[in-house]
Amino acid sequence: MIRSEELLDKLIADLHFHNYLEIMGSDIMNQNHNVVATKPKLEVIINYIDDVFIDYFFRSQCFKIIVIPRSFYSKRYSKDGLISVNEDIELDLSNVYDRYTFVHIINLLFSTYSSPIPEISKNNSFFNAFNREERIFAPYCRCFTPIMEMPNTHIFEQYLDFMYGYCHSLFNPQYRAKSVREFGLYFKENWLKFTIGETSYGQEVLNNRFNDYRIIKKNKIFGDYTIEDLLLLYSILVEKMQLQDDNLLSFISLFVETSENANSLIYQFDKFEKEHTDYHEIEPFIKSNDLYLRFTSPERSKAFKFSPINNEILEIQQFNYNPIRSIYSDNSLPLPYFYNSIDN
Repeated sequence: MIRSEELLDKLIADLHFHNYLEIMGSDIMNQNHNVVATKPKLEVIINYIDDVFIDYFFRSQCFKIIVIPRSFYSKRYSKDGLISVNEDIELDLSNVYDRYTFVHIINLLFSTYSSPIPEISKNNSFFNAFNREERIFAPYCRCFTPIMEMPNTHIFEQYLDFMYGYCHSLFNPQYRAKSVREFGLYFKENWLKFTIGETSYGQEVLNNRFNDYRIIKKNKIFGDYTIEDLLLLYSILVEKMQLQDDNLLSFISLFVETSENANSLIYQFDKFEKEHTDYHEIEPFIKSNDLYLRFTSPERSKAFKFSPINNEILEIQQFNYNPIRSIYSDNSLPLPYFYNSIDN
């Protein structure tokens, strides 16, 4: 991901000028600077920069078409929300509405009641290992994401212990795909060091989970992408390639390709991160209002008004300016002002 003190200073100054930040002392990226952001607010700004970067990745890559057979699912996102379709759905992840549809369908794979492919997911220990929990990506934006149920492997926490002792805060990688590959490689080379399940029952559950994932991870269910590919794309888009002990990425990282294979999605994102480090590349895509919205309360804001149109669409109006519309369900990249400025 892009890390730039100069860009942070610009965004902090903009927020302060528009009264979204109070003057307080803090450090930027563990360096001594006088800035006007507390650590939690600084994290909001950094998350916004990451979202712009991830959107840049999805809009600039040439992805294979993801084909959702109509027999599996028959709705897709448009500017009017979820609409029914009468043919197979072809998704291009460079299109923002297709990304919403993709997130929606991948979330359904982890649903006990509404999975589009029950013959694969409902009887599979891997899919059954997750619950769907609502995650808020912005004050007006939500998405259900899979969270691993107990018994949890705690493999990632053990990895941090091995690498950093109890100083887990030292794990703050700029290149997230690289950190995922290193985690997967370390596990493959040192798996005997890890405690896999604390009881015989836990070990059996986890072994079934691992085995069932190995069985299906190379299956191609939606076009030319394997299930592993689809879950990696989802992890970039929704989990922002951040390793956490209970998320999807921490599990699939144990099995992901760690070599420099040009056809590997994890390698492609790793390459993209390392080739795009200059913040001036993403600066044209930064819209101040998109950042302001992350510091805005839908209930108390005097600058913005939020009006739901239906179950998926929200209208946002700043003062007396023309309102814009945004998808607020299945939206992991809340960038409504930027998306309203481009054609999708």
